Formats: sequence, C-alpha cells, structure tokens
Amino acid sequence: MLSILLLFSLSFPPLFGYGTALYACGFIYGCPLGMIPAYFGPLMGSMTCFYLSRKYISNWKEMITARWEKWNLVEKAILSKGLGVVILIRVKKTTAIVYIDFLFFMWL
Repeated sequence: MLSILLLFSLSFPPLFGYGTALYACGFIYGCPLGMIPAYFGPLMGSMTCFYLSRKYISNWKEMITARWEKWNLVEKAILSKGLGVVILIRVKKTTAIVYIDFLFFMWL
C-alpha cells in the first residue's frame, strides 16, 4: 500500500525518483507481486493528474491558445483533418511533444 501511494504521489507530473520507486517495487516484492503496485500506483496517479488538469487548467488553455496564432492553426487542423494531423505532428521532431500532448488532450 505504501508503494502504491508513493508511485501515486510521484506521478504528478513524473517527479524525481519515479523510476527508482518503480524499480524498487520489483526488487522489494518480486516479479508477480511487484507488478501490482507498479501498475496501479502510476495508473491512478496519471488518471488523477489528467482529471485535475482538465478541471482546473481548461480556462488557462483557452487564454494561452487565444494569444498564439500557431495553436489556433493547429487546433483548426486537428478538428478538420483528425488523426492524420495528430500522427504527422507526433512524427515531426521539431515540435515540443510535451506541450503538444498537453494541448491535444485539453481539446478532447
């Protein structure tokens, strides 16, 4: 239970020590039992982080995208072309993947 809470808390966004805590689950509990906290801790943490970001940062997303014409163009391209544009942007190496992913999921 302690390892699940530790991994849960380190998933907001992945903080320093996340990988070490993940490996520690395997070393402490062994192969089949270590997979349980290593799976459910980050899963619950990422779901909670996603929910909180959708709830509290959606107004901020509107404010940021209204200022930058690039994001408005990306939003229009995604809404009109769909998955093909998302894959094309993900394959392109010059975009900031973290920010693009964040804005993609805020638009859903």
